[in-house]
Amino acid sequence: MGAADTLKIHFDRVTVERAAVKYGRAIVQALSLGAHIKEVATRRGQDYEMELSVDETDQPTTLAEHYIIADQCRRRGLKLVSLAPRFIGELEKGVDYKGDLAALERSLADHAALARELGPYKLSLHSGSDKVSMYRLFSRATRGMFHVKTAGTSYLEALRVVAIHEPALFRRIIDFSRSRYDTDKATYHVSATVGGTAAPQSVRDDRRLQQLYLENWDDVPADRGFTAPGRQILHCTFGSVLTDAELGKAVHQVVRENPQTYRSVLADHFVRHLQPLAEG
Repeated sequence: MGAADTLKIHFDRVTVERAAVKYGRAIVQALSLGAHIKEVATRRGQDYEMELSVDETDQPTTLAEHYIIADQCRRRGLKLVSLAPRFIGELEKGVDYKGDLAALERSLADHAALARELGPYKLSLHSGSDKVSMYRLFSRATRGMFHVKTAGTSYLEALRVVAIHEPALFRRIIDFSRSRYDTDKATYHVSATVGGTAAPQSVRDDRRLQQLYLENWDDVPADRGFTAPGRQILHCTFGSVLTDAELGKAVHQVVRENPQTYRSVLADHFVRHLQPLAEG
């Protein structure tokens, strides 16, 4: 008897019914979209991959919910390459994992067991940037069958280039981002507040300002990621900055003029992501 079968037996009827009601319509829609993708790809003689994400919820994905979602996909021929649950704890944008790592490790082991039995498919970690403290656990629990989604962290490293070479521009970007944050954060899971971070005018030292809004790896303990709330303010407002007629062009220009700096900070940043994933 596989791990998933064992877990299925212990799901009581109320738990299963609640999960079915919560995700029923979403599953039907996903299956419809998946069938369309399969039909189009088959007609064109192309391969295809599908990842299903259920991470954007207030509550963590239970094992019963994970089982029902994946089992329905399997029964109806939806070929999943990966599934992104909403894991326990807090996975906020731009900062390290917040939560009980021991409890997370146990939860990851259960979700990974389901993924092996019902697929196998990868477990996907969305909002995966900067979650350094959980990477080894994630890699080990999934036995290497994982996907980590990163995005905004590369933008933050581009701002690091700006902070190094054009500190006055960096200050302008912070001011602009603080003015946009309360609007732009609406679609993000974050806890930082403008009032809880220092205004650039109150911080005279440029290096200190960079520490407050981006942090530096030299200041972070081993096996841990960044935690500065200022990172969330910059992360959530990337779209507003890059589409601004002046600031967007200025950021691109600084990066273009300093490619070696950008390569260097990106290499350092992603090595710190990839190393614990590989070691796990």
